[in-house]
Amino acid sequence: MGDREEQRRLIVAGASAYVVAEGLTKLSLRPLAARLGTSDRMLLYYFDSKDELVAEVLQALSADLRAVLAASIPARRVPVRTLVEAADALLARPEMRSSAALCLELLGLAARGADPYATAARSLLADWIDWAETRLSGPPRGRRARAVGAVACIEGILVLRAVGLGERLRGALGGLLR
Repeated sequence: MGDREEQRRLIVAGASAYVVAEGLTKLSLRPLAARLGTSDRMLLYYFDSKDELVAEVLQALSADLRAVLAASIPARRVPVRTLVEAADALLARPEMRSSAALCLELLGLAARGADPYATAARSLLADWIDWAETRLSGPPRGRRARAVGAVACIEGILVLRAVGLGERLRGALGGLLR
C-alpha cells in the first residue's frame, strides 16, 4: 500500500471514530483535523471534498456493521422471525447504541435527499437486504421480498429503541412474525 493510500486509510479510521462519537451532523473539517492532529487543508489534500471523505467514512462504518451482524447472527439459513429476533437482541446491547444512533441519523439525513447521505443510506440498506436474503430460509421464490420485510422490521426496531420504546418489543415480534 502506498503512503497516500495508507494516509487516507488512517484518516478514514480516525474520522470514523469521530463520527461514532460525535455524529454525522457535527462532522466539520476543522474540528476533525484538530482531533486527528492535522489541518483541514491536509484533509482536502487526501480527499477532494468533505463529501468524498464522508462517503468513505460511511462505507467503512457500513462494513464494520456488516461484520458485527455477520458475527452475531446465525450464518445458517433461518426463518424471518429468527433473523429479526437475533437482530433485536444485537441492537439491545449497550455497545450498539452509538451505531444505532448513527444509522438513524444517516437515514434522517438521507430522507432529506442530501448526498452523500442518501447514496450511502441506499447502499447500506441494499447491503443489509442482500445479506438478509443470504440468511433466510424457505423457498427461494419470495426470499428477496422477505429480506426487504426483515430489514424494514429491523429499521423499526432501531426507531423504537432510539425513542425509548424498546421494551414494547417483548412478545410483539413473535406475534407479528409467526
